[in-house]
Amino acid sequence: MSTETKKLGFLAAIGSVMNVLPGTDYRSMVDSRSDAEKIGGDWIAVGAHTWMAQERYEPGEARRKKYARKNGTSACH
Repeated sequence: MSTETKKLGFLAAIGSVMNVLPGTDYRSMVDSRSDAEKIGGDWIAVGAHTWMAQERYEPGEARRKKYARKNGTSACH
């Protein structure tokens, strides 16, 4: 690789960092959903992680039976 090529690559990288001559369209990486949609997605992920953790420590049927006893409902679906 020639010195000139190295210089151009270095200057392009500096320009991209300084956003003078970006090498990437950063706008395409920005999430366009509303804040409410983003937070809703976060809560869905929290619920899924909570469910997985609960499943790890109280697998399937045992958890359903415990929930049914606590709430006075049937464990059958």
